[in-house]
Parts: sequence; structure tokens; C-alpha cells
Amino acid sequence: MIEKYPLLKEPDKTMFIFEKNGKFYGHIVKNKTEKSVEKLTFETGSTIQ
Repeated sequence: MIEKYPLLKEPDKTMFIFEKNGKFYGHIVKNKTEKSVEKLTFETGSTIQ
């Protein structure tokens, strides 16, 4: 299941969170760019309960 959250202090970016094999991953995507999509990927150290 993918969840989508707007960033509070950065209204031009959205964070997508998803789970795979017991770990949570996320992408922070800039909503608009002049040239290409900007993406930052991160992985949690442990599962969130």
C-alpha cells in the first residue's frame, strides 16, 4: 500500500511511503521541475509499529 503525504514546510514536494519485505521505504518527489523529476529515496532501519 502506497501512502502519499504533502510536506508541511515544503509545499512543492510530496512524500510517498510504501512497505516491502517488512521494511518501510519512501520517496520525496518535487511536484514540478523545469527539467526532470527530483527524487530522494530513504530506508528505515526497522519496521514502524
